[in-house]
Amino acid sequence: MSTSGYEDKLAEQILQAKEVADGTELVVYINASDEGKKESLESKTGVELSISAIDFIGGMRAVIRSNNILIDNSFLTKLAEEKEAYKMV
Repeated sequence: MSTSGYEDKLAEQILQAKEVADGTELVVYINASDEGKKESLESKTGVELSISAIDFIGGMRAVIRSNNILIDNSFLTKLAEEKEAYKMV
C-alpha cells in the first residue's frame, strides 16, 4: 500500500468504475488510510472521491446507484474471497 504501484492500481480501478458508470452518477470510496492519496487520485482520474467511514483495509469501492451496481475491489473482500477459495481446496 505504500508503493507507487498501489496508487496506480487504485487509479486504474477508479477509471474502470468510471467507464462502467458511463456518465451516470458514480460514488467512489477509498479507505481512510488512503486519504493522503485522495487529491492525487482525483487529479489522475477526474473522479471526486469519498473517504469511507468503514475500514476495508485498502483498495476501493464504487457505487453506481442508477444501475444498482457495487464494484468492490477492497482488500477486505479480496482477503475473504481468498480464504473461501482456500477452504474449498
